[in-house]
Amino acid sequence: GSVSDPKKGKYEIRFHSCDKPYLIQLSRLLKKKFSIKTSIYNYFIKGYGMKYYLTISDQENITKFSSIGFALQSHQRRLQEMINNFKNKAWEITLVKLLDLKKRKFHVKDVHQLFPYLCRRAIHWRLTELVNMNYLRLSKDGYSLTNRGKFLANLLVSHVKITKLRTNPRENEKRILNYLENGENCISQIARDLNLNAATVRDTLRRLENQNKIKLIETDKFQRKIWRMVDSGGSPEAGF
Repeated sequence: GSVSDPKKGKYEIRFHSCDKPYLIQLSRLLKKKFSIKTSIYNYFIKGYGMKYYLTISDQENITKFSSIGFALQSHQRRLQEMINNFKNKAWEITLVKLLDLKKRKFHVKDVHQLFPYLCRRAIHWRLTELVNMNYLRLSKDGYSLTNRGKFLANLLVSHVKITKLRTNPRENEKRILNYLENGENCISQIARDLNLNAATVRDTLRRLENQNKIKLIETDKFQRKIWRMVDSGGSPEAGF
């Protein structure tokens, strides 16, 4: 096998062979035993003939393959470096955090305790996504992890960095506008007071500025940008 160099920004594991039936068997084995999805491609070498390779090229299935790993240490080190470079997805963070509940059955209100900064509608949407991916099961008694979900959650524990999930854009706009009704402030202070990621606040402020609902009024001596609401007439509110 081979592992692409993660420093080049490409993530892929390949297994090469001139025996296509062998790769087909390997693909079926990985799918059946480890739920790893693969693809098989062919290429021609002049003076040699046709060769084939099986590829694993997406974050989820590469992470699953890490439970198998490589006997060759150089390949294993590169595989681990690749996984360390992954930016974890919201559904992965959600799936791993569900282990903290230590419950066989749980509800939206239970998950809301894990992510108190998310509205319940956003939590319901994320749980529905996990159900559609067959990592959760929904019954009249609530949600529960499937065997596939338990396997992947426990596998991801050592790889996933628990960061704040993205929140609902419209909800963020409403919260920040309500916050700025009490006066101007900077990104870092808004982020702390509303318990939002600074990048989320920055993006939301940019959208609100484009909607002519807020205005950048100054950059202070610490290079912090100060924002304030705009009145309905399109000018900064009286009092500044």
